[in-house]
Amino acid sequence: MNSPGKLRAGRIEGRRTNLYAIAMAMRLFQIDDLRALVERKQWPCVSLYLPTHRAGRKETQEDPIRLRNAVAKAREQLVRTGYPEDLAAELLAPAADLVSSRDFWLERADGLALSQKRIRFFEATRTSIQERVVPEMLKSIDDLRQFVEAQGRVQGHTMALSGTAPRTDIVFHGQGNIADKATYKADVMEYVNTVCKKLEKYLDAQTAPLVLAAVEHEQAFYREMNSYHHLLDKGILGNPDGLGDEEIHRAAWEIVEPHFAEGRKTSLEHYADLSNTGKTSDRLADILPAACHGRVRTLFIQMQARTWGKFDAQKLSVEIHDGPAQGDVDLIDLATVCVLQNKGMIYALPRDQMPTGALQAALFRY
Repeated sequence: MNSPGKLRAGRIEGRRTNLYAIAMAMRLFQIDDLRALVERKQWPCVSLYLPTHRAGRKETQEDPIRLRNAVAKAREQLVRTGYPEDLAAELLAPAADLVSSRDFWLERADGLALSQKRIRFFEATRTSIQERVVPEMLKSIDDLRQFVEAQGRVQGHTMALSGTAPRTDIVFHGQGNIADKATYKADVMEYVNTVCKKLEKYLDAQTAPLVLAAVEHEQAFYREMNSYHHLLDKGILGNPDGLGDEEIHRAAWEIVEPHFAEGRKTSLEHYADLSNTGKTSDRLADILPAACHGRVRTLFIQMQARTWGKFDAQKLSVEIHDGPAQGDVDLIDLATVCVLQNKGMIYALPRDQMPTGALQAALFRY
């Protein structure tokens, strides 16, 4: 790419400062990505967020236009804050070059390829889903030594179900006696247990809800062995082998959405109950210092809301401006980052669902 910078996993390193272009369809945006962005203290620092579509779809023709418009808007905002126009153009040149980069638009992730020979693990947001590779994950029950040994006793072949949780049917060619069936169940349970432990190691300290997709008795095996605290009680029942990525995504969201809705409802009720007790506030002058010190348990922000200004983390003072000025940050975004870094919960709500008439509101831990 003939440009002043270079593209690495969504990050474009420019000559004078850093420009981050996160193509959401290439990989899901992670909290670690957000932390990397907020750690950039120099000014100016530009982030472009661009939702894209999978290659081959008609909508992909609009994606380069969206990027070009985003670059133009960023340049206008930089100039408005007093940054020289020629330097703004130079800073944004790596992103501008991507508008006509064929390789960039072809490298976006497409979803999933169904297979009958391996376990699949998906990571999803409300609008997207991607398959993840879990380190050292078993691909099928054939990877389990106990099953290999069992094959010496019973001749058969296996068919491994693709899904978040495993399913394996054995077609017996031997006598099919009770001992064979007992061995099969033990092997499958050991297999499920191994898969469960490897997935829990991969998830580590995450708090995202986990949804199982498998037939009922295999989900029961998994739940017996599970220690991941955020496994949902309801799963996608039946054989998902014939389901595409979008169908799996829709089925999972039908389970996850009520889970999120209940948490949101409970948090709003807590805010109402604790109003006027000192444990809630809708003022940025209160929220930002509390968020900085990890005191915010839940932050409610109005969708699309922005408040420009400055925050002095040493003096814990907040300065709010009518529009962006040099060195300003979006204070609502800053509060959001601080809450996420301290493992708080964020709810982005439409205006009519906010707990007060303000653009933000917080429920404090203490």
